This record gives sequence, C-alpha cells and structure tokens, in this order.
Amino acid sequence: MITITPTPEGKDYWLVGADGGVFSFGDAPFDGSLGATKLNQPAEGIAFG
Repeated sequence: MITITPTPEGKDYWLVGADGGVFSFGDAPFDGSLGATKLNQPAEGIAFG
C-alpha cells in the first residue's frame, strides 16, 4: 500500500509505503523515515503535528 498525502498548502506531497518508508516531493520537508525499521503492522498513512 502506498499513501499520497499533500502538504497543508496542497502544492507538494509525501509518499508513505507500507514498510514505513517516507519520500518527500517538491518542498515537502523530509523529517525521516521508518523504512529500515521492522513494523508490527503496515503503515497506513501520515499525520501532521
């Protein structure tokens, strides 16, 4: 599963893979990824803080 999530401004986006990998596009900041971490369940999305 891959989730595409736009930035709050709606101009750029992040892709989130089921393995926890995060990829940023445009001006979306890259704040890290869990792609190298074993997850108990697949990632289903991304949330803003």
